[in-house]
Amino acid sequence: MSEYWNYYTNIENDLFQTFRYVEPTRENFSTYSVEYAKIINVSGAEIDNIMKALCKAAYDRNGEVKEAGNMGQYKECLLKYFPHIVDVMLHVPRGGYGIKPFDEWGKTKLFWWDEYQEIKHHRESNWKKASFKNALFTVGALKILNLYIKRFNKKCQAVKNKSIG
Repeated sequence: MSEYWNYYTNIENDLFQTFRYVEPTRENFSTYSVEYAKIINVSGAEIDNIMKALCKAAYDRNGEVKEAGNMGQYKECLLKYFPHIVDVMLHVPRGGYGIKPFDEWGKTKLFWWDEYQEIKHHRESNWKKASFKNALFTVGALKILNLYIKRFNKKCQAVKNKSIG
């Protein structure tokens, strides 16, 4: 688990470094850069890894023989086993606001995931999508998923420990 968290903190530090140049306010949501493209791409890839691992662990724990390997399958799994993920709010103290990266999931797609996909596959025509807002939301989603997998693994370990003795 710690490898996920260590990787996340490196990505988060990269985002925090951009605050030296772009104040993390809503007014700067549309600011875009190569650095934000990098942060979004790395975060998106890691989100995919953690969602896959979290779904596999949830399915295994519940005796389901299922796999999740795309966003539709991740959504089905995570909303079933972790329905409150849509309510998690992260605060941006320097900006004075909060974000809920998974808020839209109950109703529609995640805007930041779609834009990550567009940046990943067609970066040359989607530079403006490499924005502070998308970087903030992807890094925020990554933090939430890290917290969920950490908590889930802790609960699984507690169950294993109880069954031993």
